[in-house]
Amino acid sequence: MSDRQRVEDLEGLLELLYEKLGEFERELIVTASTPAKFELKQKIKREILPSIRRYEAEYWELYPSEAINLYENSSLSFLRIALVQF
Repeated sequence: MSDRQRVEDLEGLLELLYEKLGEFERELIVTASTPAKFELKQKIKREILPSIRRYEAEYWELYPSEAINLYENSSLSFLRIALVQF
């Protein structure tokens, strides 16, 4: 697999993970049950955030350096979202 294809794959994975993170965070807001909230927080902390960090690290290793300057105008603005720490 070429670096370019892997970058595209990572973009897709990151987009899905950020979408999942958003859904879990919305669920935290509406969930009344303390055990359910705890479970959601643990899934975010132990599964989603580590995956995001790992894929972002790989992404930026592969991302061409000349394209980094174009980042502000790219469709990757979702990478700028601050990760919520629990």
